Parts: sequence; structure tokens; C-alpha cells
Amino acid sequence: MFKDRWLFAAFLVSFACFVSSLNHVAFIDVNNREASGLELLLSGWIGALNFDSAGFVWFANPLLVASWCYMAKNKIYAALFLALAACGTTLLFLLVDEVALNEGGVPIDLVSIEIGYWLWLTGQVILMGALAIRNISALIKYLLTK
Repeated sequence: MFKDRWLFAAFLVSFACFVSSLNHVAFIDVNNREASGLELLLSGWIGALNFDSAGFVWFANPLLVASWCYMAKNKIYAALFLALAACGTTLLFLLVDEVALNEGGVPIDLVSIEIGYWLWLTGQVILMGALAIRNISALIKYLLTK
């Protein structure tokens, strides 16, 4: 499973941020409707399949889970690549001005991004940082032994 304790700790913090983000509001739209993280996790794939720009961000979730899995198998380089992809995909949401929340796909303007989104992003940044530090330290050790 996890060979490094601090990588396991980073996983736990990342996972806790992810789970916590599900219980919080991710954003508020112009109609003052609050979208929770759990609601977006369960229904966001629909927007992704409709090629909605905000729906594309949903793909950060499977990338994050894949990163956790590779990290648990001690495949650190693959986990780092997936964590970078997840974090980058999540950051794309900051460029979105409107989201489609109804069945018709009619876009609605965003008013604010809330704590649920920031928790989701924080967990990914912590994971990415821990994996990057682990990779850099492994590279330094390798170079020093040569």
C-alpha cells in the first residue's frame, strides 16, 4: 500500500478535503440557487457529456481518484501526472462564467464560487504538492548516488 507515512497523510488530507467539499456549497448562481458538491459529483457527468464548458471540469473527479489509486500502488510518477491533470482541470472552473444546471442545458450566470469548490481544489493541491516533493526528493537522491 503506502510506503511513505507522509504520503499516506497527504492522501488522508486530500480525501478529507474531497469528502468535506461534498457537504458544502460549491457555487451560487444568479437565481441564488446553491449547488452542493455532492449534487455536482452525482450529476456533473451529464454536463460533461453535453460538452458543457463547466461540465468538463467534472472530469477532475475520476482523475483525482485515479491519482489516489496510483499513489496507493506506489506509482508516484503516474500519480503526480494525474494529480496535475486533476488540479489543472479543476482550475479551469475559475474561467467559467455560466453553468447549465437544468435539463434543457440553458446556461445560468454564476454569482460566486463557494467553500465547497475551494475545499475540492485544496485537496488536489495538497496531493499534487506531496507527490511533487516526493518525486523531487527521489530525483535528488538518485542524482547524489551517481
